[in-house]
This record gives sequence, C-alpha cells and structure tokens, in this order.
Amino acid sequence: MDGSRKSVHAAENKTRHRIIIGDARKMAELADESVHLVVTSPPYWQLKDYGNGRLIGLVEKRERREEALQLLERIAVGQKAFLRFDAVTHDKDDMLLCYLYLQNRTFLNAQLVRRGLVAVDEQVAFRYKPRFLEIAKGNHG
Repeated sequence: MDGSRKSVHAAENKTRHRIIIGDARKMAELADESVHLVVTSPPYWQLKDYGNGRLIGLVEKRERREEALQLLERIAVGQKAFLRFDAVTHDKDDMLLCYLYLQNRTFLNAQLVRRGLVAVDEQVAFRYKPRFLEIAKGNHG
C-alpha cells in the first residue's frame, strides 16, 4: 500500500472521542449504531447503602438488618463481586435487581436466606424462588 492510500484510509476512519456521564439506558444525544467502543466503571456495590440496587428475591427483616450487613461486610468486603440478572432487571421504583456472587462462587442472596437474615419475596416471580423457599423452609424445621 502506498503512502497516499494510507493517509486517505486514516482520514476515512477518523475517530471522535466523547465522555458522557449519565444513565447509559437514556442516551438520546447519540445516534443509533454510532458507538464502537464503550469503557465503563462497574457499579461498585456499596454494602451498607444499596443505593439504586436490590438483591433479587429478598425482603428485609428489619430486626435482622444489622446482622445481615455485618455478614455481608465480613464475607464480601475486599472480594471481587459479580452481578447476575433475571428476566426482570428493575423493580417498580426503577431499582436494579440482581443476584450477587463473590469470585469464589458464594451466592450472597442464598447465604442471607440460609442464615435467616432475610425473608424470601413470595410476591414476585424470579429464577431461584423455589430454591430460596426450600432453603428458608430448612431454617424453620
């Protein structure tokens, strides 16, 4: 390839860089099919302030809240955590719904149920509902 062809090719592929801070689900300022690379920072799970997220399938037991937070802090702080999602990703209040796993495959949603620190949400459908109900049943019998 000669030098002139190379410079024409480079001009055709000129890129433009923009930093946009905001909700990636609402980006009206970008045309469809216009993004080729996205670099994000993961939503770091804040153990003591769930912010805009909720663990799928769980209902807080207010009287066990502090104990649940202490458990999460003891086993999860400093660990890599991964979020997994179900068919429904947001609740009626637009809070992110997720299953939370540690790198060693500890399933934190299930751990909280197993220890009786939360109740199982029986009002909504989710993938692990039968498993969570079975675990909770074992706590009572």
